[in-house]
Amino acid sequence: QGYMGQPGYGGMPGQPGMPGQMGMPQQEMAPQFNFSTIIKFIMEMAAIIQGCSLIGMMAGGWAQEMGSNEEQPLRKVGVWLGNTAKNAVTSVVPFVGARQRHQALQDVWMTETKTPKQPRRWWVVLGSIYFIVSLLAEFKVAQPTAGGPAPVGATRPAEG
Repeated sequence: QGYMGQPGYGGMPGQPGMPGQMGMPQQEMAPQFNFSTIIKFIMEMAAIIQGCSLIGMMAGGWAQEMGSNEEQPLRKVGVWLGNTAKNAVTSVVPFVGARQRHQALQDVWMTETKTPKQPRRWWVVLGSIYFIVSLLAEFKVAQPTAGGPAPVGATRPAEG
């Protein structure tokens, strides 16, 4: 006795026993290589690479956070004692503390006002070129030509 789906026995179409539906011819998939599909492929690959890079950076930050001993109780006590001693010294000698505060404010000001140079990403340039070329192609097809050949697929009215 057999089970449903096994060769030679009735079963549901598409299951391991019956490949495909009866009476439906198998069609072969032919790849289409044109400018649009190549650009789509490149953009998809860029998105995959960017996603993997983002996941890698996140995992690296997570691993670094797990490796730090910042949350250990003994370290917390040591940091507190060090900060307390530093605050005691700076309160006794005020000009040292004022200089450090002034320097810290200068460092923050320099950091915040500096504008980093943004790198030009290659997939942004490639995508922009694709959209500009597509826009120009659509514009060229949409414009009627005066006396020149008609665009492919367009018909001219009969003269006379």
